[in-house]
Amino acid sequence: MASLGLDASLARLEEVLRRYGAPIVDAFRPGLDASYVDDVLRSEGLVPHPDAVAWFGWHDAAEVAPPVHADDGSVIRYGCETVLVGPWWMLTLAQSLEYRRMHLSITGGSIEMHGAGDADPARESWLPIATSEGAGELCLDTAAAGAAPLYVLDPESLREGTPEQFASLAEFAAAMTRAVEDGHVTPHPHDSRAPMIDASQLPDDLRPLAYW
Repeated sequence: MASLGLDASLARLEEVLRRYGAPIVDAFRPGLDASYVDDVLRSEGLVPHPDAVAWFGWHDAAEVAPPVHADDGSVIRYGCETVLVGPWWMLTLAQSLEYRRMHLSITGGSIEMHGAGDADPARESWLPIATSEGAGELCLDTAAAGAAPLYVLDPESLREGTPEQFASLAEFAAAMTRAVEDGHVTPHPHDSRAPMIDASQLPDDLRPLAYW
């Protein structure tokens, strides 16, 4: 079967997440106007790649609800409204740019202190679109011609290189869709309504969702 275009892949992912009952679906923020995304990215020195414009035009991430507490004060549900399919939490455009500035600052400081060596620094054309909350950010290469490939940017493993994680956003969306449809997910530990990749029986072609 031919792969879907980006808009169709995102629409299918949203429908699959809706059927699953993922909290992000009811928490999605409206998409951003294309001209606004274009202007913001240009102001940051980035090329407004059509894939980035389409991604933030789909939804500008989601609103996080306050934690739900049990009678004893313990948290029983928290913050998973921005989980697409764990480990990936969606970023707003503003958060995306904050993460980008952080990574550029970190790698710039490291190179200044220790020299470039064999490090693969955070590329200025990379735009984070999702975070694993501690193990790296999934970044779109805004300088790419055609579909923009995705890379995981993790300061802890920069010296190991940054191979391509997904060939495109459409591929990433399709992989999440298939993981949910084929049952390769388990309840997220922070919120049982959100899907988390079940890495124990993950097919090889879906491993990029959870391994890098």
